[in-house]
Amino acid sequence: MTSPNNPYVSTYSWRIPNFQKAIKEYSHRRYFYSKKFWVPYTSLWRLKVYPNGNQQTNFVDIFLEAVQTPYEYHNKILTRGRNFRLQVEIIDHVSQDTNNSNGTGNIVHLVDLPSNSRYMGYQFGFDNYKDYGYNRFLSFTKLFPDDNKLKEFDLVFHLLLFNDYKHMDIGKGYECKMEKFFENETLADIEILLDCGTRIKAHKVILIAGSTYFEKMLQGGWRESTSECVRIHNIGYKAFRVILFYIYGNKLMDVNYDLELMKEIYMQTDMMGLIELLKLVVNHMCGMVNELNFEDILKFCRNKDHCIPLKESALNFVGAYVKAVKLGKNMEHIEKSENHEVVAYSKLWENETE
Repeated sequence: MTSPNNPYVSTYSWRIPNFQKAIKEYSHRRYFYSKKFWVPYTSLWRLKVYPNGNQQTNFVDIFLEAVQTPYEYHNKILTRGRNFRLQVEIIDHVSQDTNNSNGTGNIVHLVDLPSNSRYMGYQFGFDNYKDYGYNRFLSFTKLFPDDNKLKEFDLVFHLLLFNDYKHMDIGKGYECKMEKFFENETLADIEILLDCGTRIKAHKVILIAGSTYFEKMLQGGWRESTSECVRIHNIGYKAFRVILFYIYGNKLMDVNYDLELMKEIYMQTDMMGLIELLKLVVNHMCGMVNELNFEDILKFCRNKDHCIPLKESALNFVGAYVKAVKLGKNMEHIEKSENHEVVAYSKLWENETE
């Protein structure tokens, strides 16, 4: 559901079988919903479709609706801003053409829509303005090009959702130019020495361009500014390598992370003032929450401004976990939790319905 190359982006697909039946059964301005679905970074959503249009007949209209979580309700959070994009595929049951098919002989094709090239941004509300989307999204002339209203087909709606409202285009441009120099000693003009004894070759100009921390160190009058070797203390090699890769590539390194490593990266990133990396780290940690570590994560989040999404994710996980296992013996470690918020949110979610 989440893109491995961009932790800010999540996707969701909703397949509606025999959509031609929905067109027959739902009159103009009548709609139905998808199931509620989570994206990893604490957001709860559902899709809303009008088979015969919301404003005009002979069109299929589709909207994204924000569903308020117990965390948002309890903390009086009334809005949630997101950028998103919707696309649609038609799976034709009738044709036996094996070209462009899904292996069953059914034709599968992405509908060519003007809206497919547009991203929508919206500040969703929970009291009003809950949904936002596309009127006149899909014309019946696209669904029935031969005017055969008996044709059987499925529709699959694809949602591309940007989890950070303000950073839809993060990572473009810079990574292509600088990433190739990561761990490449060509033109390297500085050496970094860690406490573990590891020596890393790097490029001053890239460090200065990508980090105010290194800019101050190498240009701000520190004694390191005149040295060909600088020493950095109190950081492990794995954590520093991830930070260095971000400075070169403007993205999170694709490696296996454990929670302790992520916490170390967070602390060092915060100290170095790499705010965009800090957001990437927090977003990645949101996807790591489980029944064994949620209390550890909640303790880590205390008094950390950038950890609000992570705290929300952990508390919402508690709620979802309660709904799944509330009749089982595994509930004991939640009910006896020393964190009062864990107990409170577990009770809030008991009343949450699909």
